[in-house]
Amino acid sequence: MSNQSATNITYSSYSTTTSATYQFYTNDASGIIFEFTAINVSNKFDVLPTFEKSTLTDGFGAVNAVARIDVDASTLSNLFYFQGYNLSTSTTPLPVYYGINKNYTFNETYSNASVLTGYIDASPANAPKLKQDYVNYLAYAITGGYSLATIFANEAELMAGVATLDSSFNTNMNASISTVTNYGYTNFSKTVTVGGTPVFFDTSDNSSPLIKGCKVLVDGLLSIAGTTRGQTFLSDIQAQDNISPNDTSADTLISYYNVSFHRGDILSVLLNYQPYNSTNGASTAIPNLGTNQVSTRSYKIMFYAV
Repeated sequence: MSNQSATNITYSSYSTTTSATYQFYTNDASGIIFEFTAINVSNKFDVLPTFEKSTLTDGFGAVNAVARIDVDASTLSNLFYFQGYNLSTSTTPLPVYYGINKNYTFNETYSNASVLTGYIDASPANAPKLKQDYVNYLAYAITGGYSLATIFANEAELMAGVATLDSSFNTNMNASISTVTNYGYTNFSKTVTVGGTPVFFDTSDNSSPLIKGCKVLVDGLLSIAGTTRGQTFLSDIQAQDNISPNDTSADTLISYYNVSFHRGDILSVLLNYQPYNSTNGASTAIPNLGTNQVSTRSYKIMFYAV
């Protein structure tokens, strides 16, 4: 467990930062920001553009843009778990376990996320939706500078093509979570039913980025125990302390707890939009539209708890 205090960052600063970041912060809303780096998925854009014929541990690396989706805090509160135990009843120290809800699912409309920074249109009246920004990017990359989607004859089709990737991103993310056991096991791996939910637990020796990410989140919250948000975390645990232990023996008394998110907290994931006709995300020219290269465009998606 790290004793290093979490870095504080304001919402304004985080939401407008496209450069590399840390994985855990406190923020000015007395909340936390957690970059779930295990969720970094890519999908290829499959609609061919056509022109109008007449005219601290590290978080994510640098991204092209940052976007926001408002979500109910409760929807983020049953993904991460950890094991607690009563040392006074344990004859030998137990490893600390971190858990992932194998049944957790993302079901978001990323194409409608509000792009807060890194957008292609230099001065939009309002934060553009991700699908609008991506099509503007296509115009910018293909032409070498013109950044408005009106240049395309099939602008609406292109935006619909971005929207069709929403389900693929959700599927890929959910597959990573449901197959958490595929990343490996240790001698301590176990799946425990907690409140009717199958949760995979293991120590941080497991190479899974999901398990390691959960450790960063729990350790981060413990490192700010003296703050308002840290006290809320401890209160959340205390409120769950009356849950009947799932495992008991002559030597140990074990309980399992979920990590609750609260209003103002942020969970971030990374989505990569690969260009049409790309191979493994490599930059490519669009058929029949010149030789300029279109690159994979990355969006850090902030799930902002409300």
